[in-house]
Amino acid sequence: MDFSTEEIKNIYSLFLSTDDTNTALAFEIMKGKNASKELLTELFAVCKLTTDEHFRAQARKEIEAIASQQTITLLDSKKKLSRSSTFDPNEKTIAKNIAYYVSASQDELDGIKLAKALIEKYGHGYEYLINHLNSAQLITFFAQFQEGNKWVFRKKGIGKIPKEVFLIPNAEQIEEFDMSGNKIATLPTGIAKFKHLRRINLSGNNLKSINKSIGKLKALTELDLSHNNFKEFPDAILQCPLIVFKGSHMASYFSRVFQLPAEFPQIATLRELHLHRSNTHSMDNIHDIIGQSKHLKLVVLSAYHETPEQINMLKKLLPDCTITTDKLLSQLNKN
Repeated sequence: MDFSTEEIKNIYSLFLSTDDTNTALAFEIMKGKNASKELLTELFAVCKLTTDEHFRAQARKEIEAIASQQTITLLDSKKKLSRSSTFDPNEKTIAKNIAYYVSASQDELDGIKLAKALIEKYGHGYEYLINHLNSAQLITFFAQFQEGNKWVFRKKGIGKIPKEVFLIPNAEQIEEFDMSGNKIATLPTGIAKFKHLRRINLSGNNLKSINKSIGKLKALTELDLSHNNFKEFPDAILQCPLIVFKGSHMASYFSRVFQLPAEFPQIATLRELHLHRSNTHSMDNIHDIIGQSKHLKLVVLSAYHETPEQINMLKKLLPDCTITTDKLLSQLNKN
């Protein structure tokens, strides 16, 4: 007996669940019926990724009944499709491993289906999917990450922002853009298409530069560029009406000092400044530059090693501003 189209859809959904009860139910539905090649990729994902030996054995049995020998052999390959171990592969490695399995199976395994299965069940596979969907498919894919006026794509491990991100329907409605925790190196020109952006969070990436187009965002009031790899201050943001700015004062241990530009006090709208440094160097030009920003109401210094005298000097320059550290601010918020 073969599976109906509805049963295949149901089994597919159950296999993608993170609940082992649903995986067990999927195998229960498959009992007494001929295995379907339409489920081969999903079964392969279960076999490669589950920690349940019983499920792995069941998946392998089904695969052996419908797959070619070269695909069956791949079940014993050590190439990882997940980031669940101590030494996690990154998205690029996972993408390469998916490509390997597709090629080695002579396309018996569906790479896009495998990537989608990995994303749904384990949160990995974005790099492969982005590299293999066509432009129209990518626009549809990225549109699902928009909720109202927010577009959030955090901690997916991708290394670049595809142009299709900026082509999603109703892009003009987006006011908050969050791609924090990825591995992005540049913010492209397309960001200017989100004309009504008020908040951008790009913290925790590998940013080295930002396109000057960001200066066209005349509604942008909050920008988080902390924990990136800038070698110099992105001057384009001086053109934005920022109220809150978060950044890393040092690019990295080995790079030259990331200094605030002399024009920084010109951001007359700025009220909150959060700075983080990654080593033990002094505050460099902070006293001179921040001390001129009389409009500031809050300065938060993270991982700085300044003496109380230096902090007090800054407080004297900005008597109407709260100067604190991230730890003290956290305690204050709790109270």
